[in-house]
Amino acid sequence: KISSFRMQVYLDNSTSPEVQSYDFEGNEVYNVPQMNLAYDETRFVTVYWKTSTLAGLHNLTIVAEITNSDFEDKNLTDNTINLSIQVKPRNFQLSVEMPSIPSQIYLNQTLEIMVSALNFGPEICCECPLGVNFENSTNECIGAEISLFIDGELVEIYQTKPLGRVIGEEIRVFYWKPTVPGDYYIEAIIDPDNIIDEFNELDNKASAEVNVVVEEEIVVELPEEEEESSLINEPLVWIPLVVLSVAGLGLFAYSRIGDGGDYFDNYPEQGTNVPSKESGFRYDPVTGKTYDSQTGEVIESGR
Repeated sequence: KISSFRMQVYLDNSTSPEVQSYDFEGNEVYNVPQMNLAYDETRFVTVYWKTSTLAGLHNLTIVAEITNSDFEDKNLTDNTINLSIQVKPRNFQLSVEMPSIPSQIYLNQTLEIMVSALNFGPEICCECPLGVNFENSTNECIGAEISLFIDGELVEIYQTKPLGRVIGEEIRVFYWKPTVPGDYYIEAIIDPDNIIDEFNELDNKASAEVNVVVEEEIVVELPEEEEESSLINEPLVWIPLVVLSVAGLGLFAYSRIGDGGDYFDNYPEQGTNVPSKESGFRYDPVTGKTYDSQTGEVIESGR
């Protein structure tokens, strides 16, 4: 086994290793010491690069070196690892949001797509012409670019105005009118060509899915105005009445025609069996007296 070895980091082929830690007295320590690496053992060692304030592409060299050991390393070619690292400035931190997108719309309906471009970085985003800065310019400086894609196809590009530091924001509304029903994937991307260097670009996209359907035609049937109630519209009422009327007319015709024409033939006449009786009073024009013919009694004298 290897009793002791150390790990060191070199930047851009420098001969001076990078600082890894500090001792109890505050002195810089330029390596990471390790002890007792057994035969066929795999050990993970963490090293640091703390001078990552320089933007651009850098080369890091990590070296493992045996120390204070009688073990002879006969192959030094695999004791070194080279890494290339792209360092981006943290001046800008862009983000994009696309809120309030409905999941379903109707065919030929115009959809408003509101996209919010944000800058959380410590510097105003993003470019000004040479000799011009954000403080003395109103139109020359620009912000970030927003692109809208529908199913992967570019629909529109918009260039924002300069985005302020920390809380800079600009809202852009795009309009889209689908002509074919189906499912669509809408995506908004800020800085789609990756021109602006950011610390984190994972929040540079916002997306939503929209289902376009054909609107069903709804036929509203107005209720028909009800006509005034009539016996004609009520067969259960007028049919029995007609039957009764016909029956009544038949009885009337039969009583008039079929039995001597007297409608009241079936009813006995009042007093038909009582013999008629004359009054018995007579008037004598000679004497001018009225008398009872049966008794001869004078009833009234005209004189």
